[in-house]
Amino acid sequence: MRRKYASPASPLLYFKDDILSVPGYTFERAVQWDDTGSATLVAEGVSLKDGSRVLAKIAAAHSNGSMCLEREAHILGRMATSSESINATLRLIEFFTIPRSQGDCVVLLLVHPGINSLGRYYPPTKVNDILLGDLSRVRTLSHGDMYMMDDTDMAEEVEACDMMDLATFLEFAIQATHCLELLHRNGFTHREGDGQITRCTLRVF
Repeated sequence: MRRKYASPASPLLYFKDDILSVPGYTFERAVQWDDTGSATLVAEGVSLKDGSRVLAKIAAAHSNGSMCLEREAHILGRMATSSESINATLRLIEFFTIPRSQGDCVVLLLVHPGINSLGRYYPPTKVNDILLGDLSRVRTLSHGDMYMMDDTDMAEEVEACDMMDLATFLEFAIQATHCLELLHRNGFTHREGDGQITRCTLRVF
């Protein structure tokens, strides 16, 4: 995958004060992507051309976060060449660098994956708020606070989750295994699987 560099002469492309500006799109204010050790910001947006929703991941240039996004872009670009993988992975729009004078960051622009309906089966501290469908479940605890919770707090949080019925669990297990099979078939290995990397919309895992 070839990295694209933004033109320093373009005043419409910048990242400043958590606001991402990209020609052809409009974005909400960027927020922290809650995950262990994450240095990534995310911003939801809309294409001005067709009104489709998009999601931007943003990380400071020359950082661990930027390397992670570049690796993610490489994986998504490679997976997109497989017809079997089209409905199993996030859809890459573009990966580019914003120059130092205009934000000094990298941006991974994706087709918005939609609400993660698996969120209702996980404790609120295990799923990012930005992709939760039920706003009443948005957490008020940080990941640091989570380690200070006692057994009673943890039990109450687990009780707030819906129970997944057997048919849904089996379907999810089959589709998640299929996704891993596609990764392996395309030459990729993976680390542990958790609630942040698995998702389910109406059609796509």
